[in-house]
Amino acid sequence: MRHRHVDALDALQRAAILPRDDSFAFKAIFAATKVPGVARRATSLLNPFS
Repeated sequence: MRHRHVDALDALQRAAILPRDDSFAFKAIFAATKVPGVARRATSLLNPFS
């Protein structure tokens, strides 16, 4: 069973809105979306009173 977000990504790639999933640009886009979460977790670990 495929998930809906995978179908949405596939549609965007087929429409040439997103690059192919094996391209550097695609990997960079999705790596960049991880940065805010990592920063938030690091901040909460470094400041236990917040």
